[in-house]
Formats: sequence, C-alpha cells, structure tokens
Amino acid sequence: MIDDPLVNPVGDELMMNRPLRTYRIVMIALWLCGAVASNTWADQTVEHPFLGVTHITRSETSPRTIKMHIVKIDLTIPGIRFRLSPPGGTLEAVRQTTLTYLNAQQGQIALNGHFFLPFPSADLNAMLIGVAASDGNVYSAFEAPVQSYALVTDAPGINIDPTNQASVVHRNLAFADGKHVVEPVVLWNAVAGSAQIVTNGVKTIPTYIDASHPDGLLTPPGPANYSNSNSWYSLLNARTAIGLSQDNRTLVLFTVDRAGGSLGMSVGEVADILINDYGVHNALNLDGGGSTTLAMENPLTHVRSIVNVSSDNPAGRLVASSLAVFADADTIAPSTTASVSPGANLNGWNNGDVVVSLAATDNPGGAVLGIQVASTGAHTEPSTLVGGTTASLTVAEEGATTVTYFSKDYPGNVEPTRSLTVQIDKTHPLIAGMPSGGCALWPPNGTWIRVASVSAWDGLSGVDPSSFQVSVASGDEHDGEDTVVREDGHGGVEVLLRARRAGFGGDRTYVITAAAQDRAGNAAIVTSTCVVPHDQRK
Repeated sequence: MIDDPLVNPVGDELMMNRPLRTYRIVMIALWLCGAVASNTWADQTVEHPFLGVTHITRSETSPRTIKMHIVKIDLTIPGIRFRLSPPGGTLEAVRQTTLTYLNAQQGQIALNGHFFLPFPSADLNAMLIGVAASDGNVYSAFEAPVQSYALVTDAPGINIDPTNQASVVHRNLAFADGKHVVEPVVLWNAVAGSAQIVTNGVKTIPTYIDASHPDGLLTPPGPANYSNSNSWYSLLNARTAIGLSQDNRTLVLFTVDRAGGSLGMSVGEVADILINDYGVHNALNLDGGGSTTLAMENPLTHVRSIVNVSSDNPAGRLVASSLAVFADADTIAPSTTASVSPGANLNGWNNGDVVVSLAATDNPGGAVLGIQVASTGAHTEPSTLVGGTTASLTVAEEGATTVTYFSKDYPGNVEPTRSLTVQIDKTHPLIAGMPSGGCALWPPNGTWIRVASVSAWDGLSGVDPSSFQVSVASGDEHDGEDTVVREDGHGGVEVLLRARRAGFGGDRTYVITAAAQDRAGNAAIVTSTCVVPHDQRK
C-alpha cells in the first residue's frame, strides 16, 4: 500500500503490471527529521479502562504540536487475550476498518497492523506484507518486498502465543515457505511491520545501502530519491508502532496523529519516545499514515469508537489487518489500609502529633484512581480525593479525631467507607490540694495535723488510677510513726503529719511528693514541704 504523494505515477503503473505476490505496495509515511523533547510532557491523561490496560493520551507542543495515544497491556493479567484479523477473500485478507473489526470481535481495543497491497484499490481483497498469524493459522509469510526503500526484507514480527508469551520472531531460512521462525515458539497471533525500530533497548532505524553503509537494509532511491540523507524513516506522518518491555510482560501499542492539529513524527522520534518514556525494549514500525487507527471500547457505555484522529477518513481507513485486544472489565472495588505513626499506647492514646497513612490496592490488573479522605472532631478537614494509591493526614490537635476514608478505581468501583479514631492528649495531669508555701507545724507537741487532701485530674484522657501516688519523707528515724497517707473517700489522698521535732536537732522538714500520669502517658510530679521548727518561730 502506498500513502506517499511523492510516488512517481509511472513507477506505480509499472509495479501494478507485475505479479501481486512479488510486488506489494506499501504505505509510505511523510516524516521530517527532528527530536521530540520527551523530558517535559505538555499534557497527559492516564486511564485504566480494563483490567491490565493503561491508556495514556499525551500531547506535546515541542518541537511541533503532536498528539499520541499509548496503550500498555499487562500480559500477566487473567482475561487478556488477542486476535489478529483472520485470512479471507481471494487473496489473503479482506480490508475493513479497525473499528469494524473491533465491533465484530466484541473486543476492547484494536490497532491497525500490516502494510498491504493493492492500494489504492476499489477491491477489498488484499495481501499482507510480512508474517501474519491468526489463532495459530500462519497465512502470510516473511518476504522481500519490492518497496525496499521503506520495508526491509524479512522484517521481524511480534508473536503472542496462546498463553500470552510475547516475543520478537525472525524468519527461519531453512524453510522455503517463509512461515517458520528460528525461535522455539508457537506462531499464534503475529504481526509484522516495515522494520524493527527498537532492538534490545537501542534505536535501530534501518539505513540505505551506499559506500558508507554496505550492509544497509534499504535500497535507494525509491520514488522520492531516498537516501541516508533523505530517509523515508525521517519524514513526518501519522505513525503506528508496537513494542515489548524487556521482560516481555508488557505490550505497548502506540499511535501518533497527523490530523486534527497534530503534525506527526519521524519513526526515529517514535523509537526515542518508546525507549525513554515507556520502557520499550523491542519495537516494530507498523503501517502508518492514513492507516493509523486506535479503536477502543468505552468501559461505561460499551460503545466502541476511534480514539485517535484518522488522516484518511473520520471512520478510519479500510486496512488489511488489525490486532484486537480482549480484556475483562474491572468490577471489584479497591481496598484501603490505614496505619498511624506513632501507634497509640495500650489505652488508645497518643501524647504527640500523629500521622495517619493510607494505602490503597486494587485487584490484579486494576488501578486505584485515588483515596477520598476527611476528618472530623479535634482536627477537621473536608472530604478530599487524593490521587494515587497513598494519602496521609497529620493530626496535631488534642482530643478525638475521626478519620474517614475510602478508595476509588478508574472504572468507578468504590469501597465502603472506613474510619479510625485518633486520640491525642499532650497536657500533663493537674495535681491539686498540696500544702501551700509556708506550711509549718507548731507547737511540736506530737499532735496529728491534716496538711493536705491531694487529688489528680485530667480533662482529656483521664488519670491512670494506678499511677497516682503520694509519699512523705523527712529523713527522720520516726518517719514511719509520724506520717499517714490514706484515701480521703473522695478519690483523693489525705496527708496527716505529726508535729514532732527532729530527733537529731534542728528543723524537721517533711517533703510531700505527689505523682500522676494520664492515660496518654503525660506525667506530673509536684512537691511541697511542711516544717516542724526546732524553735518557736514568729
């Protein structure tokens, strides 16, 4: 298929007079040299419409206005499967739009595939260029295309076997039919393009044979005097590519438009984007230009549509092959766990600031949109959706704070509301009833005097009853005989002291100590003294 206005009409006529199987016409993309600045993304939205599927819509304004769609498919997720367009018609395939194929298959995603011929043609029967397999039926072979100024001989393919093991495959020259590969895999659903543009993480744009490149894979000059200084791969056009991560567990589908304000990319720019931004380790350049089509199902309405802008027809070009992707809907809500740091003590209280950390997870292949979090009580925050899988809230206010939270995923599944309560008390207890300053016992006649009725109080967490203690000491040998500490019948402790001089001469000083701790762990210690003077004081 040819999609290049630079093609010589006379040359086309000569080609069409030759056997179709030998000369296949390819779609030629119009690219200009340039590098896309991928380190600063102008605009990007990320969606997770199905289990194991991530759809990225990305726009750039430098070095030119472009719009891309990237679909990342996790091949390890149950329910993911594929099907390339099956053979049909009088040649190898019957042309149809990618959207028509997606609707017929009742799939969730479809991407246009092979270069094909004849084009343009009113005949819907077409032949694919390169290896093709659909559900194990290998119906198109590796080959040497006549458009060798754009397509390399025996271009590699990407194969996805029945167990979703995916890999790049190469022709086994030991078989003349061109339908065998050197890798020990089952050809099941296989697609090929013009060349492998990323190989083991390195950009591999094919070169033209010339004196400096005797091993070049492309043959100049083609219909537009192509060469290494005027490469078909350096022109700007709509592009379609397919790639794999290094572990072959993620399949990446890529399109960029040359319509609707998007100005297209060179194939080298596509390779750079795939390597640097999406972790692609191996990739193929597929049919582009007016064939570039990405169709998807809306997970809510189940209506399928083209998500990019076709440069051929709003409904998409009639192409010879498309790769359909099947994925399950996500119907399970995510789940959120909460933790607090530091953790509360055994009484359920903290005596400092507390950080509440929330972490949400979804079922395999699903993706959390965000966590809805709010708090009431001592610390109040309105309900807010925090994007991503984590959120945190710092509570510093004393009292009880109730944090409510739940997570949502991209398809709209919502978990039930959960809650936790944080209790903070930073204030130590209040000890009251201790003797005031100047406490003196006189006369020293051995009389018992009630000097204090001590109590402890805490307005938040409350006093830990086991922590409340009152003690008296004077250092005299008669302390045990001259002090009484007992409950006062009202929750406090009364202290009685005997007015008796010290046995060793001089003033006798009773030191009264009261200690209490609240249930949050805040401690208070208060001391007072009462003196039995040795001599009468005025």
